[in-house]
Amino acid sequence: GAFLYLMAFSAQVFGFGEFALRLSAALFGIGLIPLAFVFGRALFDARVGLVAAALIAFSIWDVEFARYARFYSAFAFFYVLTVLSIWRYRVQSTSVGGGWLCIALALVTITLHDLGYTLTLAFLAPLVLDPRGALREPRRLVFPFGAGFGVGVFFLAWRWWVDYLREVPV
Repeated sequence: GAFLYLMAFSAQVFGFGEFALRLSAALFGIGLIPLAFVFGRALFDARVGLVAAALIAFSIWDVEFARYARFYSAFAFFYVLTVLSIWRYRVQSTSVGGGWLCIALALVTITLHDLGYTLTLAFLAPLVLDPRGALREPRRLVFPFGAGFGVGVFFLAWRWWVDYLREVPV
């Protein structure tokens, strides 16, 4: 829904045409390039970040998805942003506000494409990366399982809502 409103706003500003309708997807596709750099640098170092950004910049898939007046580039952008946020705010350091940001980004990602449900497993990454720490402090299990469960429930409710709206006579 929000992506369609971005497209409508662009059409309102620039007129109803190819440029205006494809602008939102193109901006998300372009935004994915520096986001890939930040993600690669956060996980490894600046060289890996540069390689990741270059791979995205020259990727046929990213160029194709950024050309379409569809939500695919926005989905990729928010997916990577969600995983990066989980890495920053749940693995590198623990932040309650950052945890809520991760959940909010995951919910936005789910509204863009059904594959967003796979982010439910990404919330378990801190447990996989440090299983002994979770066993020493059982309270560290609450957020990953709670957030994963909450995002999964949201996905099921979202799918039900979208399917319900498809059946509503217009």
